[in-house]
Amino acid sequence: MNPSRLPPRDSCCARHETKASNLFDRDCVAPKRGGMVFRGWNCRRDRPPATSPRGDDYRPPPKSSRTTSNERVQQPMNMKPLHRLSLAVGALLASSAMLPAGIIGTPHDFSGESWNVSRSDPNTVCGACHQPHNADSSIVPLWGHTTTTATFTMYNSANVPVSDLQSTPDAQPAGPSKACLSCHDGTVAVNSFGGTIQGGSAITITNRARLGTDLTHSHPISLTYDSSIAGIGAGKDKWLFNPDTKQVLQPDSGPFVTGNDMTVNGFLLGGKHRLECSSCHDVHNQEGSPYDINNNSKLVKLVGTQAGKGSLLCRSCHDK
Repeated sequence: MNPSRLPPRDSCCARHETKASNLFDRDCVAPKRGGMVFRGWNCRRDRPPATSPRGDDYRPPPKSSRTTSNERVQQPMNMKPLHRLSLAVGALLASSAMLPAGIIGTPHDFSGESWNVSRSDPNTVCGACHQPHNADSSIVPLWGHTTTTATFTMYNSANVPVSDLQSTPDAQPAGPSKACLSCHDGTVAVNSFGGTIQGGSAITITNRARLGTDLTHSHPISLTYDSSIAGIGAGKDKWLFNPDTKQVLQPDSGPFVTGNDMTVNGFLLGGKHRLECSSCHDVHNQEGSPYDINNNSKLVKLVGTQAGKGSLLCRSCHDK
């Protein structure tokens, strides 16, 4: 066919009420060639449905570094990024159990109590025990709770002759122990802080958490525990481990937050060789075994078993 006798492109598209005004018209395309013969204008609207989703005028693109959408679909999925992602998520989930849990939701979180109405910090979490100004740091840092003035009967060799203590406890509770007893002795209201009884009426501990003032029924506190009283020899207790070298016993399973120093002195004695209430209990729920209403309701630092054996806290110090 003589190309000069082909119908004008405009007339081809005019049948579809389309004006082919430029070379980029999407419905009327350039003539195909069969050998040296022109076959006329190819109007996509005249053709039957194409067997290819791209139309029967499709030509493979030139080879290049790019891949087509079909090629990408047909290629096997690269699992490496997903594998790395799953490892990262797994590590995050595992590490989340190792992060400090904190005081929120524990028995020392008083933010939801009706009496917690301090004008400067209503529903306070920290203010029941601490205050940033005009505090008494002779007890613990920034202590703001009313301090007990009770006289305590201490667990010592005089009051408990069978104790065989090689260390002499202080005459009265000191430091963190006195802070704990400023609620747990039952003589001071839990809501007595900031210089007043918050909420109007005093709330005191009346359940088993009330230790009273006779401490001979509880583990001795406010004493020095160092290498001078541990081991074999005069003035030593052969059933005590050296707190500077002995590592605490950690549970084989369950959540556990390690400390910077896992020796008995570092983890239980605050690095100061002082045995206080805070040696066994973590009031802030930050290290060791976290609070659990069923398995660790008393905020004990070491719970669970190791090699099927319990009493991890006791056996960390006592060679029994």
